[in-house]
Amino acid sequence: MRRRLLVVLLALTVASVAVFFVPAVVSLRAVALQTQEVDLQIEAFEALRVYERDGRIATSDHHSLAVYDVAGTLLTGDGPTEPDEATIRALGGRAAILDRDGTVVVALPLASGGVLRAAEPDSRSADRAARAVLELSLVAVAVLVAAVLAAVVLSRRLNRPLTALAASAAVLGGGDFRSRVPASGLVELDQVADALNASARRVGELVERERQLTADMAHQLRTPLAGIRIAVETELEHPRDDRNEVLREILAALDRVDYASTNLIALHRDHADHQRADVESCIHTAVRRWNHDARRMGRTVEVGEMWPAVASVRVGAVDAALDVLIENALVHGCGVVSVRMRTADDVIVVKVADEGEFPGDHDPFAVGRPAGGPHGIGLPLVRSLLSAEHAGVRLAIRRPTTFAIDLPLAD
Repeated sequence: MRRRLLVVLLALTVASVAVFFVPAVVSLRAVALQTQEVDLQIEAFEALRVYERDGRIATSDHHSLAVYDVAGTLLTGDGPTEPDEATIRALGGRAAILDRDGTVVVALPLASGGVLRAAEPDSRSADRAARAVLELSLVAVAVLVAAVLAAVVLSRRLNRPLTALAASAAVLGGGDFRSRVPASGLVELDQVADALNASARRVGELVERERQLTADMAHQLRTPLAGIRIAVETELEHPRDDRNEVLREILAALDRVDYASTNLIALHRDHADHQRADVESCIHTAVRRWNHDARRMGRTVEVGEMWPAVASVRVGAVDAALDVLIENALVHGCGVVSVRMRTADDVIVVKVADEGEFPGDHDPFAVGRPAGGPHGIGLPLVRSLLSAEHAGVRLAIRRPTTFAIDLPLAD
């Protein structure tokens, strides 16, 4: 592109110079000739004044002077023996100016009836025109040189941001969505750069959401899939009398898989405004989902006192948080798992507790904790999902282990 830009700018400059240069040369030649005629007229009038006053002809290095009588006879000076056309016209009483055969002639009538003739070669005007054309040519060359320099500077100025755009597009194509195109100061190119930066930001956010969705889904599906495997292996080793029982367990686990995957996809991809969740209904539904696993583990999940309460969050976020906390209580805790709720000011507090103790003093919601740590690795997911809903989750009590979900109360 840089080469094409240089060629186009130079071609336009050359064409522009040519359009003005050729007519200017013709005009300069005409102006030089007119100037020579005017100068010769002035010198002829001066010679006429001297001749009529002193009766002599002044000498000149540039032109010749001659005097003719009324009959056209050369009386004195340097001129043709026979009167030429200009002299004949002046004998009629009118001044004449002619340019014939490379000679400019000015003939002026004398008061005594004769004619004073002044002549010089028109090469003087040609020389003057040549000098003017040379000066004009130098100006044209200077314009071309300036155009070349301007084209080089402009092409470099345009080429740098275009190269940056191409490099940034290549980086984006390679999967690095953090790359940004710097501003160039050129409005049109900056608009393209802004559009590319905005696209990179949106694509990066989309890819990050998809990566997070993959990680979250892998975590949420691990437990039900493991339950299905355990149920099948147990049934193979110790078949039960009712073979349909294991099928019902598998179907219940598959329902959890289906709900967990559908719910997570909706939470990650649906960015609608906050909806309203019936917290009491969400709690009862979650407890029913986990009752079978709790009985299989010899545990129970109890629901404390409930009353109608509506939170300004999406149902899926509440369900996902309850699933993670109940699962963690069953897997990592001990004794009875209880779910209770209360309201405080404009907040609905849902507590999930077991009879165990949360060890250590580390942050259970810290991202990047080693897998297998106390109370699982789904807690950062819960905090992330609830934060998007302007809600929160916290470790309320370490013994007995109690996690609290804080949901904004709907108006």
